[in-house]
Amino acid sequence: MGQVITIANQKGGCGKSTSTTFFANALHSKGYKVLLIDSDYQRSIFKMREAELENDESIDTDKLYPVRYYPANQVGEVIEKEQENYDFIFCDIPGNITDKSVIGILSMTDLLVILHDANSVGIASTLDFIENVKTGVIDIVTKLGFDPPKVVNLIARLNENLRLHKMFLNAKENVSEFPWFEHHIRDLQSTFGDMSTIYPYNHSKYNYEFDLIINELLDFLKP
Repeated sequence: MGQVITIANQKGGCGKSTSTTFFANALHSKGYKVLLIDSDYQRSIFKMREAELENDESIDTDKLYPVRYYPANQVGEVIEKEQENYDFIFCDIPGNITDKSVIGILSMTDLLVILHDANSVGIASTLDFIENVKTGVIDIVTKLGFDPPKVVNLIARLNENLRLHKMFLNAKENVSEFPWFEHHIRDLQSTFGDMSTIYPYNHSKYNYEFDLIINELLDFLKP
């Protein structure tokens, strides 16, 4: 039975889609069967895959993990249909997690990763998001009779404001009651360069750190 992973935040531009692609690429490169479902309004991951295939017709699509777009209200049905066929299903969801369709996705999610973009605007927005996760997701999903997702925190864009990030790291345990990844994703653009849904992260000086992050993700998914 494939495990469902959702990386979320209500703040746009925090790197949610990029980080989702990073994890999907990494697990696929390690031999896992991966499906990525894009249900975000912008469809950025789905459009990225389409553009990559159009730009290079020599790509062997049989060696790629599938990237599919579905409206949020159809994702639950897709997960039920495909869960036996994949080790991991990633969902890129809209930021409004109080929407009934999004709550439906999260009721089927095994691991919800809250992505932290630790700048002054991002911190305030993410604090609100964490409260919405507790009251708008966990409480509602539990009342509906489902097991709520396991929730963890991940910091991205570590290099963008080192002083602010240092302060955030020292205080992060007071920010959220949910556990944290020990390692962090550094500045997304310098780390990943031009993000791809086809090529894994094999050209970066941060490869070792990426492996540690992936191992942490897999540990969080253990029963």
